[in-house]
Amino acid sequence: MKKFLVLPLLVIFITSCKSTNPNSHYENYLNLSHDKDLVSDFWVVKKRVDPNYPSSAARKYLSGCSEIIVGIDTNGKPNGYSIKKSYPKGLFDKQATAALSKWRWKPTKNNSVRKPVLAVIQLDFLIDGARNKSEVEANCSLNEV
Repeated sequence: MKKFLVLPLLVIFITSCKSTNPNSHYENYLNLSHDKDLVSDFWVVKKRVDPNYPSSAARKYLSGCSEIIVGIDTNGKPNGYSIKKSYPKGLFDKQATAALSKWRWKPTKNNSVRKPVLAVIQLDFLIDGARNKSEVEANCSLNEV
């Protein structure tokens, strides 16, 4: 009797533990995350929302950046994100992703099929008189701080 009860439970357990690919959601997305400039061949920003500067960072005179991999779906809306890197680690990520969630893109003439892509966006948080200016220059790939 125990064998007959254990076997169905084992089958249910094994099927419920089926492995899933966490990237399967983006399998139709063209991965452009290796080159920040390639996204402009497919999508251009139609609506950009600047992030709020965290008051804790402003009080401490800290600057930094968040580099985010974002999915741009067929409607030109952000569809998920992953923090690629940030400096100082985690300090600006919440504000960066909140702002990025409001961005919208329009397809270029070359992207009439509205191909979804994975793109890298860097949002910079700069304050005059930053105490960590040299570290930001070293960690954030800025043109000018």
